[in-house]
Amino acid sequence: MFFFNLGGLFYVGWGSTQQEPAFGGPSDNTSVKSKVINLISSVRTLMRIPLIVINTLIIVYELILG
Repeated sequence: MFFFNLGGLFYVGWGSTQQEPAFGGPSDNTSVKSKVINLISSVRTLMRIPLIVINTLIIVYELILG
């Protein structure tokens, strides 16, 4: 999962360096690369809490039932 790490994205030249306009702001023609970077960042942000909960449940399960 190194590729989806923030350092990994910068390493392959996919770091986000531009600011995104606010909601309802003027739309511009962003590249597909920029949209993919934003999608990866959004998924990472959205899935952070569910993954913590799932990992905690698996650890507790493994500790109790071995």
